Order: sequence, then C-alpha cells, then structure tokens
Amino acid sequence: TASTSDLKEKLRKNKWRAVTHLCAPEKLGSGLASGSNKEENTHTFMREVGHIVDPKDRDSRLLARLRMGLPLRAFEELRTRLKNLKVNSAEFEREWINEQKRWDTAGKSTLNFLVIKFKLSGMVVWVAPKENFFWGRPGAPLFSVRLTDNPDAIVQVVVPSFDIRRKAETAWIPVKTLTTRSSTLEQRIAEQAQGRSIMIR
Repeated sequence: TASTSDLKEKLRKNKWRAVTHLCAPEKLGSGLASGSNKEENTHTFMREVGHIVDPKDRDSRLLARLRMGLPLRAFEELRTRLKNLKVNSAEFEREWINEQKRWDTAGKSTLNFLVIKFKLSGMVVWVAPKENFFWGRPGAPLFSVRLTDNPDAIVQVVVPSFDIRRKAETAWIPVKTLTTRSSTLEQRIAEQAQGRSIMIR
C-alpha cells in the first residue's frame, strides 16, 4: 500500500491534488467548493459491531468519519433572542421558520469532518444506535472496543473535546488537522499565554 506522501507526490506530478488518502483527489484549479468530487468527499460512515481493528491495516483503524455542523445551542440562543423581541405569535413563528431555514442552509454548506482513529488492536463490540445522527456534547459515547491483547478491557470511544487547552477533561482530543498538528497549536497557546503573539503558517 502506497503511503499518503507517495500518493500526493504522484498525483501532483499529474496535476491532481489529494490532501489525504481518505478523500477523492481533485484536479488542480477546480476545488471542492466548486463541486469537483464533492459527493465522493462528503461521505460519512461509522463502523458496525464486529469490525476488527488491525494496527497494521491503516484503514481498519478508522472507526468513523462524521460531518461537523452547527451546534444545537445556536438554535436555542436564537429562540431566546426571538422571545425577547416580544412579537406576537404569528410573527415569532414566521421569524423562527426563516431563521431555521437560514441555519439549515448554512449547516449543509459546512465542509468540516471529524475522522476517528483507533490505534490499538481490537474489535468493535458496541456502536451508537443508527437513529443517533447528532452528537452535540463532548463525552457522548460512539463506540466500545474490546482490546485483543486484553479481552477484559473495553475502551469507550467518545465525542472528543475540541478545547485542547484542557487535556485533563477528556482522553479524546483532535491531534491533527489537514493543515496543523495539535502540537503546533499547543505551542502557540503556550507562547500566547506568555504574552507573545505567534502567527502559524
């Protein structure tokens, strides 16, 4: 299996771009926003019970690819704001429906994804029910994985916290984005805490 770096280099020579082996490549100059390979690159999935994680198989380590959307609290804050306007019921409902449509459209245009990787050998023994399609808070359970080397140990995989300033609050945090690794962000946070402003390129 070719490494991601090898794939990127071969595609680059043929005027194609791929930032990861998990996404369909795109012709240079087209862009995902223009619709090029959009369907292939916006797919989501969650592994089913019985899935085997083999550390030697990079794709088996991927448990899920979830699309990030707008938080539910955005709608709660909107409802509170509309109530404070003291409009009559008909006006309130009309404004609420219009705002809901606007937020729904904004959510559908979001192209941020969360990929969950499990690096130990094991088997998925529990998965969140299929009717659960939205997780709005860190710590919500997604999977349970029984470790191969220690069958008595079952590791729970949960929705990560995106606040990397407080690692003690959760064992699951983002470690890399397509452009920046978490260690780079941690260094920037530490330097800013010391009163220095650093721009990351």
